[in-house]
Amino acid sequence: MSGTDRHKTPRLYHSGAKKRKEAKQCSEKEAEVMSKTQRLTEFMTQVPQSDSLPSSSSVTVPEEIVHGVNTEEQIEMNTDISDTAEKVDDI
Repeated sequence: MSGTDRHKTPRLYHSGAKKRKEAKQCSEKEAEVMSKTQRLTEFMTQVPQSDSLPSSSSVTVPEEIVHGVNTEEQIEMNTDISDTAEKVDDI
């Protein structure tokens, strides 16, 4: 531990001008670092859209998957499973 007692030294309150000056210096330093930093997109290669994936018009997704709607077959399947479970409990 250090030799100074934190309860015996007075607390320093910086003036508003000093706080603004330090904030300005901090933001300038941050902007400088960000300008030197490479962007994530610079590490990736661009693939032409026509070669990579089929267009969205050729891909169809069933409406049940998109909206989470249960079809009648799914509902019947769920009731069949619950009926089977009730029969097993009776045994």
